[in-house]
Amino acid sequence: MKAWISLRFYIVYLSVFTVNMAIFAQISGDVSLTGRVFEGPSRAIDTRGAMSYYGDGSEFVIAEIEGNGKAKEYARLALEAAPLEIMVEGDYAFLACGRAGLAVVDISKAKSPSLVSSLILEKPVKFLTVMNQHVYLSTGDGGIQIVSMTEPDVPSVIAVVPAIDFFDDVVSSHNIFYASDGFGRIRIFDVSLPDSPIELSTEYFNTRPSLLALENNTLYAIDRFNLSIVDITDPEAPNLLIRTPHNTDALALSVKDNTLYLSDVNNQLHVFDVSAPANPTLNEIIPLSDNAVLLNEIGKFLFCSLYN
Repeated sequence: MKAWISLRFYIVYLSVFTVNMAIFAQISGDVSLTGRVFEGPSRAIDTRGAMSYYGDGSEFVIAEIEGNGKAKEYARLALEAAPLEIMVEGDYAFLACGRAGLAVVDISKAKSPSLVSSLILEKPVKFLTVMNQHVYLSTGDGGIQIVSMTEPDVPSVIAVVPAIDFFDDVVSSHNIFYASDGFGRIRIFDVSLPDSPIELSTEYFNTRPSLLALENNTLYAIDRFNLSIVDITDPEAPNLLIRTPHNTDALALSVKDNTLYLSDVNNQLHVFDVSAPANPTLNEIIPLSDNAVLLNEIGKFLFCSLYN
């Protein structure tokens, strides 16, 4: 769900403790709000160490998250449009900016980021993933556009994976990318040679998986009413471990260190232990003040982009 009204970015405190040899992050108490970063609107954030890179309206912002959960802002950079997704790789941030296409920002100097290049495509760029100096842009029925970033100031499309229906989210790891394509399918591609992608397999679902998350050899996918967990140890033969209902429309998904966060339209944050992916355990359901359309963890803090 895309939301563009009265968004607010909150930071929620996480207490970290060890259970059964796995690290779990659990919201302490009834949610300890440590700070409001900005008023939005926003749909995008990525983090590296203590640094956060996020969209605030049509601005790109760099800030450091301090130990008390407050944000120390370093710089802002005006963009042509609000970013829908941000991924940081090395000295660059790659931004999916809808109809404004791909924006590439040099972040090597945190206090003075600069726009290096942009690439406008025929279709809007809604999701992206970055791997091995290539950016994979999800453009709906325009397919997955594979862009070489060997020269970041001159991005170039080197291949296009056509959509069967309509691409949504895309994630990647170890020369493989995974993309949800329309009703009931996740397609898996080997891009060891990025200009010659090879489709390895397709995982079929009963409904449309709109959001994906990846950790280790496990792929997590949510549609409106189900959380599906897939073992991708062998990308040519993905194994559905479990499909469990969550009984309400899901909005956002994040997984880190065997903890999965899922938000829904009922202003709730579901916290799962997925240390045993075939047997996810719901640890807690936490009420939020509004719907969270974006979740991202940094250290002991969880970012929740809320709208009402």
